[in-house]
Amino acid sequence: MLIASGDRDLRQYGSQGEQRLAVLSLLLAEAELLPARPLLLLDDVLSELDPGRRQVLAERIAGMGQTMITATHRSALPMEPAQLVEVEAGSAR
Repeated sequence: MLIASGDRDLRQYGSQGEQRLAVLSLLLAEAELLPARPLLLLDDVLSELDPGRRQVLAERIAGMGQTMITATHRSALPMEPAQLVEVEAGSAR
């Protein structure tokens, strides 16, 4: 399967951020096609996204059911989560 941006093959010529955004787009499109909303587990997807794309992602997943997103910093989250679990020095608070 070729994933491209315009005429550029993202596998060979895309930046890491472009590649991650393409995979994330495919994942969200797949989730929207399923008859039942899946639990989405998005591990560190925010690190490669600029603030505008983070906001678009937050708005898109808001109506998709249950989603868990991991991030290294709370400030990476584009909006207030429904629930937040912070882990510091190996313990959750």
